[in-house]
Amino acid sequence: MGISGIKNLYPLIDKECADITEVQYRDVDMQALPFEEDTFDFVISDQVIEHLENPQRAIDESYRVLKEGGVALHTTCFMNRVHPCPEDYWRFSISASKYLCRNFSEILQCEGGETGLP
Repeated sequence: MGISGIKNLYPLIDKECADITEVQYRDVDMQALPFEEDTFDFVISDQVIEHLENPQRAIDESYRVLKEGGVALHTTCFMNRVHPCPEDYWRFSISASKYLCRNFSEILQCEGGETGLP
């Protein structure tokens, strides 16, 4: 499942073997996904969670709809201008991103622009 314009991430997806369910932010609330538990092998959200009132709930929802052994990929900004759509609530450091994803069995990669700051 992809949330909000995941076309930039298509090169990472083997579209020959994948059934892609793509929904758009604001049409579907990531904080209350309308899917059953254990539905998807992958959940991808691209630049969504900074716009949500409760990003933890959104991450937890992505965990809920993943099948066992599934993978979630969430991108978000750290150093970016305010960009309301309709709102822009958050910026996430690496530590914050890891904290949001703490219920997943493993974090494969978590990096960002702040790594080079003093």
